[in-house]
Amino acid sequence: MGKTEKYDYSKEKKFEEKFKIVNFLDGIRWKCNGEKHKEENLINCSCEEGLSDDETLLTHWLCYITNRQIDYRVIWEKGGAVFSDAVKEYTKHKDMSYFYPSTDTFFRKNGDEGYTFSSSKKYSEISRVCKERLEKYYRGDNLTDEDYITFKSRFYTTDYLSILYTLYTLANDEYGYSFVKYISMAIDAVDKIEVEVNKTEYYVKSIAYALYRLSCNFKDSKGGKDVKYFECVKKQNNNKNGDNKNNNEDKKTNEQSIIDFVSNKFEELAKIRYNNIKETFNNSKEFKGILDKFYKTEVCYDPMKRVWCALRDYLKDEQFKKMLKGCLESLRKSETVELKESEAVKFLFTEDNAACKYIELPGDVWNENTLFRQCLTTKHSGKLGKLLREVYENKKIETGYPEQFDVSFDFVPRMCENNNCDICLFANYSETTKKVFNKEKALALCVNDSEKYCPLMILYCGYLYKCDGEKCLMRECLQKGDV
Repeated sequence: MGKTEKYDYSKEKKFEEKFKIVNFLDGIRWKCNGEKHKEENLINCSCEEGLSDDETLLTHWLCYITNRQIDYRVIWEKGGAVFSDAVKEYTKHKDMSYFYPSTDTFFRKNGDEGYTFSSSKKYSEISRVCKERLEKYYRGDNLTDEDYITFKSRFYTTDYLSILYTLYTLANDEYGYSFVKYISMAIDAVDKIEVEVNKTEYYVKSIAYALYRLSCNFKDSKGGKDVKYFECVKKQNNNKNGDNKNNNEDKKTNEQSIIDFVSNKFEELAKIRYNNIKETFNNSKEFKGILDKFYKTEVCYDPMKRVWCALRDYLKDEQFKKMLKGCLESLRKSETVELKESEAVKFLFTEDNAACKYIELPGDVWNENTLFRQCLTTKHSGKLGKLLREVYENKKIETGYPEQFDVSFDFVPRMCENNNCDICLFANYSETTKKVFNKEKALALCVNDSEKYCPLMILYCGYLYKCDGEKCLMRECLQKGDV
């Protein structure tokens, strides 16, 4: 094979401007999210007594494990109700048997529906607020007071194994059923690195790597043989021809394989998996090299999408940021945890979210949208996340960072999918798109009144955001044609 031609970054003449625009949009995104979460928590907690911060963070992580090809609102409302109940059972009773397949456990046989994730509490026993948020998913008498809340993710058999491995690992004495103690292990591993490193960068990379190892299909090589932790899950039928019979048979086969696997192999492999994780993070001499080697692979992009989403929330969302910071500070005061001298809290939690510049863009269909990609870059092949990281470092971008392009989740469906290019600032800075930006039309949508909401922001991303007046970056772009 010939050598891959090195990309010429000099072609990207306006990426600094695009990073500035995205930085502006993303800042508004998180401000609006913060205001929204003050009124209604992201996770629909079913427990009347609520969850501790550690339990909330674990519930949040379980929700992200299942967050694939399904409406995100279903994840946080139905999934949140079921997983918050499961986490409370987990930390209260400290009994893994509740999570093994049965007719009355977390992974429950539910008639013709097959196996689903299920709450331990009946509908009559869950919190009032939780019931109100669930109403939209049920009609009339479809749910009675004696029923359990159920949730089935798109890839529920694989997700179930990920959850099972996660809970098994955290149940070991090293972590004591605590999600934050597991994260502290990743922090502590960086503190023990024997050479000088950029602490912020390696804390972020270590935590992300730890989360990936905790729940994803990571393969360790022992004695020259890979341990295939998810080998019992067969590829699901894509059902392209609408063959529901074959699809249902595939599901039944997978379910039976899972039941057999949990009964015969799970605990043996889960123990190996836990010991491998522990060994890796206790290897102070080689740990930096392990991280450096890992982050040179393609795995750190799309396969880690949900890891980056979750970690981004823990470092950026005001609600979860406060929780993780508080839990880590509490651990630092504990005599049983080796975090007394760690400066992780200072490095990870800053007002400017500096740690987030080491998070990769979670790849999805929106930021890989063809029209959006054409407006961003002259390089239309390869994953956008990898390209953004290379441009960010090559051009030494000072304002904005790659992860912020995840604002495309809100932007692309409203702008690119609706061909609103004539009022789009990205089209104005595009090197390749044939779409024409209409400065006068876009400027006519600018109210320049701090008492009113910005129409452009509503059109761009659906955010209700009060106008910044003359200080607005978008207005400056429209007036000067540059930033």
